[in-house]
Amino acid sequence: MERRVTGNCHARCEAGEKREITSNSYLSLYQLMSALAIVRFWTLALLAYVFLEEERARLQQQWQRPVTIGEARREIQRRHRRQVLDWLHDQFQSGVLPDSLYDQFAA
Repeated sequence: MERRVTGNCHARCEAGEKREITSNSYLSLYQLMSALAIVRFWTLALLAYVFLEEERARLQQQWQRPVTIGEARREIQRRHRRQVLDWLHDQFQSGVLPDSLYDQFAA
């Protein structure tokens, strides 16, 4: 036996489901949380784009040629790989045990 939730013709309330799950307040909370997740996603995407655009402009000035956002991203990845390898090398040179590094990465 199928019935519709009052005030929302699209939400179904099947037989055996808890009525409070499909209540208007739950649906409103679900819609709010969905909207917040979308806003957070696009905020992070915009921040990443702004960061890459600034890095692209800096590299373009440094390299004296047009630079794409993809090139900027690859340059950032290259630098980060190098920095991680340098950091790991320094850690091993200082006598840090691999288990303590594992604990740091697992956190």
